[in-house]
Amino acid sequence: MNGTCFFLFGVVLRRLILWSVKFLYPPKQENGNRQMPRTEDGSIISPDGKVLYFSLERFMDDICDGDCCFMCGVSPQDAPFNKEHILPNWLLRRFDLHNRSIVLPNGNEHRYGTYVVPCCEACNSLMSERIEIPVSRLLSQGSEAVYAHLRSEGPRLLFTWMSLIFLKIHLKDTGLRWHLDHRSGNEAIADEYNWKIFHHLHALARSFYIDATINPEAFGSMICMPMKDIEGEEKFDLADLSLAQTLFIRIDDIAIYTVFDDSCASMHGLQNLIENINGAISRPQARELAARLACCNLDLVNRPEFFTQVINGSSIVIGGVHEDTPIFPDTNSENLGPMMERILGDYVQHITNRPTHENMNLLRSGRLSFLFDDDGNFIS
Repeated sequence: MNGTCFFLFGVVLRRLILWSVKFLYPPKQENGNRQMPRTEDGSIISPDGKVLYFSLERFMDDICDGDCCFMCGVSPQDAPFNKEHILPNWLLRRFDLHNRSIVLPNGNEHRYGTYVVPCCEACNSLMSERIEIPVSRLLSQGSEAVYAHLRSEGPRLLFTWMSLIFLKIHLKDTGLRWHLDHRSGNEAIADEYNWKIFHHLHALARSFYIDATINPEAFGSMICMPMKDIEGEEKFDLADLSLAQTLFIRIDDIAIYTVFDDSCASMHGLQNLIENINGAISRPQARELAARLACCNLDLVNRPEFFTQVINGSSIVIGGVHEDTPIFPDTNSENLGPMMERILGDYVQHITNRPTHENMNLLRSGRLSFLFDDDGNFIS
């Protein structure tokens, strides 16, 4: 892929792969939108009625606050609908998750089996054919097959799959109450979301539907890590870090990390740290890396900007622009401690070298690490 680099590290049978994009501005393109009229809200519709580009206004009104299909935008009054599982059924079956629960941002739980969003039947079938079936086949072959796929085909398939999951998780929050007790208020979990930061994600998630070309600058950081096989440890894990646009999923022997809106800046910011991880990682180590990636994205000073163009009336390009070098603050991140506490607080009680309250204070301040010892050596 033009503008794309792969970094292979000779550890754990060379199974550690980082994918990145060079920090280059994309070539200047003529504005092809002039040949395709826009709707009043700024969306672009093809002659056959397909929404090629959702304006921010239409995305928020029809998809985030409305009940239209999140893929094509059709109303339930105009097409047959069914339920789209946020985590695909093949994954729920593989890890026997239907009757297990995900912990929501408000601390409540929701069963995976009923964790669904509305979707029209046509788009549901298309997602299965174009994304879910290929991803399920790939992941069923193990980590080596995933690494080989990334080397030969690039990140698009897995990145799109992760984008879909992350988008569906947050669209679901529009219909979930923050307070189960009605006397405490009627707010939805998603009421505080800034949907502007999900606009680019929505374009990426539906890129296969509109057959869009994705410029390298439009992708975010994607990292795959080998996981330790520890007896009794879950082979599935998920951490959703909403504000940081970061998602971590563990499937068997591989951990997949995606930051959706950084043009690979977070991965570059943590490159030295990642290179010092010279072995397979455990569950708390995997979660710590998710927290550190999320904080890196939150701390990015010179953020990229993204765009979608419709060229010559039919060709869609999703791209981005950014400065040559990502800039991060010189001081330690204030976001790390709260992020670590959120996804690693439960593990502190298992650390026996200090009293629990001391370890918790260290975690909250970002000074406790599961990845590295006090001398900076990887804990294998």
